Amino acid sequence: MNLDHVRRLINTLRSMMYPSGTGFEGACLLADEHANLPLAQRYVRCAETHSIERGAELKIIICMTPRMSLHLMQATWLSIDTSFKRAQGWQEFEIESWDLEHQRSVVGAQAFTTSQSAKAHLILFQRIFEIAAADTGLSVSFNHIHGCGFETVIADSHKGQGLGLGMYCVQLSQSVTMPCPYEPHRRLCDLGPYDHLRRFYRLCVAHYKRNVHALRTHVSDKVYAAMLSLATSEQHPDIQKTLSIIRSGGPKASAWLKDKLEGTKFAFPAIYQPASLIPIAFWKASPATTNGNENHLIFNSSSAAEMPLLTWSEHDTEDISTSTLSALCHGANIVSTGQQLGGSGGDASP
Repeated sequence: MNLDHVRRLINTLRSMMYPSGTGFEGACLLADEHANLPLAQRYVRCAETHSIERGAELKIIICMTPRMSLHLMQATWLSIDTSFKRAQGWQEFEIESWDLEHQRSVVGAQAFTTSQSAKAHLILFQRIFEIAAADTGLSVSFNHIHGCGFETVIADSHKGQGLGLGMYCVQLSQSVTMPCPYEPHRRLCDLGPYDHLRRFYRLCVAHYKRNVHALRTHVSDKVYAAMLSLATSEQHPDIQKTLSIIRSGGPKASAWLKDKLEGTKFAFPAIYQPASLIPIAFWKASPATTNGNENHLIFNSSSAAEMPLLTWSEHDTEDISTSTLSALCHGANIVSTGQQLGGSGGDASP
């Protein structure tokens, strides 16, 4: 069959299925359509534009079923991860929880966002938990604030992601005048973003080791071993000596340590439990990596290019996967790799 004819057939079908195109406007239309479905069938929950710092514009698309909302709100340990692999100009964000009963990771929320800033993540967390609370009638709870709920959150070392979550906790606790359970001389409402993160936030060990390994050829064996040794729940015999070894290990090692201690301020207590305020029992019970998120994102990344339109033809929103939203955001990538997000439903370039 002639490829031009195939293109025309696909474009005709795409125009019928997505009258607002396959870009952000199409996502907005789909969110409006899903808002009119019975609650159990809703998946694309919002497609919104927000103003953030310096007049920049943030676009977010959030996808979660009520079942996913329930898993999220009942979770004890969360993991969050971001992928940059699929829709150009967008980052895919995912929250997972661990299902103890079935011993597997469960996706609690999926989203696409155009910014990785702390303000963008604050808005993202606000909207995700607003949707989950409306779905379930449950309030979001962090153990260090409410005495129940999320004990730990594990993520990579992205500063905007962590700081945004810390800012969200500041908002949650702004009227909580009770003393902190870990530092009774401080009220919860007086804690800053990094104070909150020190009480529940962990870095993915796999990400951490991967980043350290990238410096392997730039540092000595002794410095390399010292860097790896920081990721532990055990008390170092002499932590200051270990830090000194790294600090004097050359420009790259010194810069790396400065970032962990001063740049990304939550990083050091998020890898070294004695520097955090996370109870040792919570730390050891928590997953150590975000591999569940990564595996899910990798799987969907490979499947998204194979059938972006077929997935959208399914009406059971419980079965809609992340590849569905990728197809919407990515446009008609099955036809033309040159077409980017925001394309209309018209003909693709040959």
